[in-house]
Amino acid sequence: MYTFFAFALICTFLSIGVLHLYWAVGGKKWIDLAVPKTVTGQLLFKPGAAETIIVALGLFGFAGIIGTKAHFISLPLWNEIYLSYATAVIGFLFLIRSIGEFRYVGFFKKIKHTDFGKMDTLYYSPLCFIIAVMCLIILVL
Repeated sequence: MYTFFAFALICTFLSIGVLHLYWAVGGKKWIDLAVPKTVTGQLLFKPGAAETIIVALGLFGFAGIIGTKAHFISLPLWNEIYLSYATAVIGFLFLIRSIGEFRYVGFFKKIKHTDFGKMDTLYYSPLCFIIAVMCLIILVL
C-alpha cells in the first residue's frame, strides 16, 4: 500500500510539474482555469515564466523527496529524519492549500462562480487534500 501511495504522489507531482513547464514556455491550454479571478473576471495575479518554472521545480523536488522516502531513488545527504520532515511539510502545504484563504481559493472560498472557482471546488482543493492525506499515510506506514 505504501508503494502505491508513493507512486501515485510521484506521478501526480511530475504531471503537474510538466504542466507548469508547458505553461512557462508559452502553452495556453487550461491556463485560464489555473489562476483565480475576481468577481469581475480579472486575474488576481499574472504568473510569469520564472515563477511558473520555480513552481515546476518545486513539484519535481516534491516527487524526488517522496521517491527517496519510498526508496525508489537515492538522493545524497537525505536521511530518514529529513525525509520525514520534508514529507510532513509537503503534506502540510497541501492541507493549507486545500483549506485556502477563504476568498478565492480552497474549500471555504467565498468566490465560487468563476471558472477557476468551479475547478477549484471540483478538482484542485480535493486533490490538494488527497495529497496531504497520502503524505500522512506515507509518514505513518
